[in-house]
Amino acid sequence: KKSKIPPPPVNRKGEAEQFAKKGLFANLKSHVCWHVYGLIHRSERRYQDAIKCYQNALKYDKDNLLILKDLSMLQIQRKDHDGFQETRRKILLLKSDQRINWIAYAVGNHLLGDYSKCLHILDTFIKTLDSNKVSHTFLFHEPNRAKLNRIEPNRTEPNRTEPNRTEQPNRQTKHSANTEPM
Repeated sequence: KKSKIPPPPVNRKGEAEQFAKKGLFANLKSHVCWHVYGLIHRSERRYQDAIKCYQNALKYDKDNLLILKDLSMLQIQRKDHDGFQETRRKILLLKSDQRINWIAYAVGNHLLGDYSKCLHILDTFIKTLDSNKVSHTFLFHEPNRAKLNRIEPNRTEPNRTEPNRTEQPNRQTKHSANTEPM
């Protein structure tokens, strides 16, 4: 015998917003209520209101990584590069052991046009890595660093030794060898 499961309600966003408001009336200093209220605003595409809610949540729990990450995503979406860079700096200070935090902070500085600081952050990150466990990505590959130096020609390269890398042959697929530029 099959159990009858009722279909999910069509739209309960209004109800969710009412509950979030009730929570805030009960405790205006609740970072959870502010965060939830921000999530509701974000789902309704009221991004500026969502940012304000996240900032209010951070007043009461300034080191909450989840709120900081949600805030940084909205800031970059709204092209608030100053806010994004500052939020990613706070995240980096809280969780400096994660590569994504270093790269996101460097990107924030790059978006602000501070290329030397961007490269300094990446160099600092590379120095923190265990040289035996380094996985070189596109970003840290020397020819790409040369391209970055063309953007800022007065930058001097730091003296550091790189682990030995074996050269990979240029692989072409049978399709790429037969195609001509259009």
